[in-house]
Amino acid sequence: MFNNTAKTAQNNKSKITITIKLAELFLAGKCSAAQTLKVEAWYQSFNDEDDHVSGLDEPELSKLEDRIYKRIGL
Repeated sequence: MFNNTAKTAQNNKSKITITIKLAELFLAGKCSAAQTLKVEAWYQSFNDEDDHVSGLDEPELSKLEDRIYKRIGL
């Protein structure tokens, strides 16, 4: 069900994709310097995307938080 590609971030300049394997290597601290740079560039590329919650006011954020907690059973 899962594909082998982590989420793709898109900005005006480029499309950056990393594999799940590369993400796992990064988290385990086993990446080369070039691989680390690629993962960091991928992560930073999300800064240009809308976060879908920054425009919500406090009551809307609270309602969303409640819905999330209910879904995960807390």
